[in-house]
Amino acid sequence: MYDFNSFMEVLSNRNLESDSIKNALSLVKDFFNIGKIEIKNATSLENLEYIMDSNYDKKVFLSYSSNGYEYNFYKKNKDTIYSDAEFKDITLLLKLLGLYHHNIVLEKKEEEAKFTSLNTGLPNGYGYIKKVEELFMGVNSRKYNSYFINIRGFGLINKLFGIEQGDLAIKSYSLKLKSFILDDEIVGHLGGDNFVALIKKERHKEFIDLVNKCPIEVIKDGVSNIIYLTGVVGYYEIESNIDGTELLSNASMACQYARSTRKKVVKQTSDLVKMNNSVKLIEAIGTVAHTDESKAKIDAARSAYDLLTEEERALV
Repeated sequence: MYDFNSFMEVLSNRNLESDSIKNALSLVKDFFNIGKIEIKNATSLENLEYIMDSNYDKKVFLSYSSNGYEYNFYKKNKDTIYSDAEFKDITLLLKLLGLYHHNIVLEKKEEEAKFTSLNTGLPNGYGYIKKVEELFMGVNSRKYNSYFINIRGFGLINKLFGIEQGDLAIKSYSLKLKSFILDDEIVGHLGGDNFVALIKKERHKEFIDLVNKCPIEVIKDGVSNIIYLTGVVGYYEIESNIDGTELLSNASMACQYARSTRKKVVKQTSDLVKMNNSVKLIEAIGTVAHTDESKAKIDAARSAYDLLTEEERALV
């Protein structure tokens, strides 16, 4: 006999870092003469194999389907004959695997959803920063530019073609960006008409050409129309070690300036940094009574503004 309670205890381990299915199968592989358990997804390439013995019988002995997945049982020895009771136990085994595997899939999807844009499937802000910082652990960050893209006049597209077609246009735009990037580049969707990207510096012109005139198909009254989405772009050339949040902030700052000055592309520079810091200090004053605290804020803002050149003051 096998210890059913121990099997269930290991199988029920909800720690996503642990392969609870493999560990549970190891407990019962000899009792059930398991050669391999195969989990196949009919709609994707997400297939798993748990090989208990490399010389397993290559013919599927028993199969069970649930929630879009197929669970196949392969015997270790093809000559093994099971009793009716053992056959029922194997059937139960596959059903339990199906139940717990489905729960694991749901948990992983829920975890991924925290870092993913629901509309496009691209990393959201948190996911983008996470991926950038993971990438920078193994590559030289100075090889990249950071981009913040806002699609110009997207509200008009929604008015002309409808919100549904607008959503489809955003998805199509996302696919165009995703198909452009290399394995060691990243693109994300912050929501609405705002996108972010981490692209190698030598591919800057190609990327700008894409986001500045990206053809997208939309439908109105049953008629196909090709429109060109134009991105307002702020970008930052990475020259030193920087965390993902600051990298995103620098590119966003340049994009905000591009929008306010009606420019297509703006590079983040030290001038913009000084200007932004001055604006933050000025805005921090707010509408307050004249106190020691407000006086200190006013003095800090005045000092920062006085340090700017005439050209930099023009940006404030």
